[in-house]
Amino acid sequence: MNSNHNIDVQLNQLLTYKSDLTNTEKTNNLINYKGLLLKADNHVVQFLNTQNPIYLIYTIKEYESVLNCVEMTDYLLIDGDNKYIPKSAYVESYYKLGTFYKTLAEKLILDKKQIIKEYKLEQNHEEVFKRAIFCFITIRRIYFEHPESIIQLVSVYSQLCFHVQHDLVKALSYLNEAMVFSPENTNINYNLGFIYQKMNRLELSLTHYKLSIFTNQFTTDEKEKIANYINCYNGIASIYRSIKQWPESLHYLLKAHEVYPTEPNINNQLGVVYTEMRRTDLAHVHYQKAIDNVKDSIINPDTTFLLSEMYLNMGHMFSYNGDNEEAIGCYNKSLQISPKFILPFQNKIFNLCYLYHQLEDKSYISKQHKKVNSLFKKIKNYNFSHLKSKINGKIHIGIISGDFIDHPVSFFINTLLTKYNPDLFVIYCYSECIIDTSLLNPNLQFKFIKHKTTNEVSELIYIDNIHILFDLAGHTAFNRLDVFVNKPAPIQISYIGYPYTTGIYNMDYRITDAICDKPEISQQYYTEKLLYFPNTFLCYNPHVNKKGKKENTLHYLNPLQPFLKNGYITFGCFNRLNKINSSVIKLFNRILIEFKNAKFIFKTKAIINQNIGTHFLNQFDISVQSRIILMDCTILHDQHLLEYNNIDIAIDTFPYSGTTTSCESLYMGVPVFTMYDDVNYYHPQNVTTSILTNSNLKEYVFKDTSDLISKINDLHLKPKHFWTTLKEYVRNSFLTGTICNQTVYIDNMQKLLLNLQETHFYE
Repeated sequence: MNSNHNIDVQLNQLLTYKSDLTNTEKTNNLINYKGLLLKADNHVVQFLNTQNPIYLIYTIKEYESVLNCVEMTDYLLIDGDNKYIPKSAYVESYYKLGTFYKTLAEKLILDKKQIIKEYKLEQNHEEVFKRAIFCFITIRRIYFEHPESIIQLVSVYSQLCFHVQHDLVKALSYLNEAMVFSPENTNINYNLGFIYQKMNRLELSLTHYKLSIFTNQFTTDEKEKIANYINCYNGIASIYRSIKQWPESLHYLLKAHEVYPTEPNINNQLGVVYTEMRRTDLAHVHYQKAIDNVKDSIINPDTTFLLSEMYLNMGHMFSYNGDNEEAIGCYNKSLQISPKFILPFQNKIFNLCYLYHQLEDKSYISKQHKKVNSLFKKIKNYNFSHLKSKINGKIHIGIISGDFIDHPVSFFINTLLTKYNPDLFVIYCYSECIIDTSLLNPNLQFKFIKHKTTNEVSELIYIDNIHILFDLAGHTAFNRLDVFVNKPAPIQISYIGYPYTTGIYNMDYRITDAICDKPEISQQYYTEKLLYFPNTFLCYNPHVNKKGKKENTLHYLNPLQPFLKNGYITFGCFNRLNKINSSVIKLFNRILIEFKNAKFIFKTKAIINQNIGTHFLNQFDISVQSRIILMDCTILHDQHLLEYNNIDIAIDTFPYSGTTTSCESLYMGVPVFTMYDDVNYYHPQNVTTSILTNSNLKEYVFKDTSDLISKINDLHLKPKHFWTTLKEYVRNSFLTGTICNQTVYIDNMQKLLLNLQETHFYE
């Protein structure tokens, strides 16, 4: 008989075995107790020599033959030893049987030979583990405090949890069973913390991580104790990172760093947090330490991928510092190490958007974006015939994002989420962040998708009968373009969160307007079909606070114009540093040289780092540096808005203009000069032009440097009345313009969605 087949048959017989022995057979087995165990010992020797699982199965059968003959009640009710099997030997036999079951399960999981591949014996390992659990629990019914059986129970439950971790509910049930036997166990509490974190139940996750830290003080193995502390501190820090609580995350990472200063994963995460806090000088130190000690990882055994992740994160750091070329260099290093790693590729093509003005081939960025299709896999094809019509008279809209609240995108998606007609639409929010959009509107159907697989999210969307699915991230953080490649909805739209094509062939549409994009020129650069709103594709709601709720109108506006107080124009730029490229600096430098009294204020988080601030300042002519002010970062958004009262005129960046910063500036009554690309119609450059045009402030759009200098000259000729009314004029123009008109916007959006649902299947 084929030995592989024999193993398969024997294992399945064992797992379906039920004792139906007669009393005489039971007695004979008890009499032959020592002989059966001797045969079992011989099988154990053969297993140790051959590592063939069949000998473990034979061993287990011998033990089962004896132990199934003894009624448990005998040992619960009668003191003393049975005349055939002493009580201590009975316990020892059950302990060995449990250990053999556990070893067999481990062997079935770890054995990568043909017997596993052909007969898929790994499907049985869960049941084998359960047999082991039964044995160890049986021992505890006789000797409640049997430490060895408790240790084995914890081990078995931990392995079960690990091997079913794709099924979080099942993994959680095993861990909760384990808690009954050892609630003070460090590893069980850590695993509970990890599983609850995966399930987005953060309060319970934090509780169990901290219980694990508390019980870890009693761990005697010093190496194990260090590993436990590091894993728990890292787990807690990752929770705080997920909800953007950077100081708390830093606190626990520093605790882990104190325990084991060279742990590369902790140094990598310290780099991430310091980057977000814009202390990129400290981030660089920790990234370098992580790279130098990458082989010394306790947390992540896959040091190759860990190294790739380090270069990815270092690329973010350089991008925040405004060094787009160095950032792309790091992303390329990451890809060299892990060619199929999607995130560095996505960040690389996103960073190319900042370098558009340097490219001779204006289609290069578009071509690079299309390459992303080779990195994603389509898992399943869906049938959408049932979605040709509405569901109960309503269109189901799905929106995937990590930026519904407390993000620049939230100012622009808020109107859709709060003003849509619930008689026409049902809106589902699939969130990659732990933020509940029911804060915005109780009618919204809110679902967490963080940690869910492509297939899980796709199935969720398909079951929800989504007609139209929106992407608000593109290739930015928290994107789920993998889901859009899988196409779980018949109509998929890229919108507002990303300034260019996604490159995804299964992304059907992209919403824009005729100022940002021109049909006969722009369409060639997009995989999506461009859909045009009649005015602007944006709607800015300035009255959104960090919780996503409408706030009372605050009187931020200081009517006193800085020019009237100072006698010179104060220019400002509050855009991200990686938008303030060398061409932009050259323009700003020329303004300061030509207008001798003018001053320039820059406010961006990156210059919190003194070295970055100094480097930035040194890019200007030494003669103008004394008239440049680098402002400190403000923690609260309200404080940030007040800083606009210190400037007269904002000047936008190119080829990647501002969106939120431009709207903030206009909301505070500060006009924004922006350069318009009416040749290539590069969307990222033209967004502020759309904002100004739809705010009746088109006079602040310029074509080139000479045009801007001319407009600034004209400002110096303006009468006092112009300056005394400027803030109020700009603010009112903005707030009464189309860009802030929620009624016009929601009407445009709902008409577009209704038309899409009616026509998409028949085009």
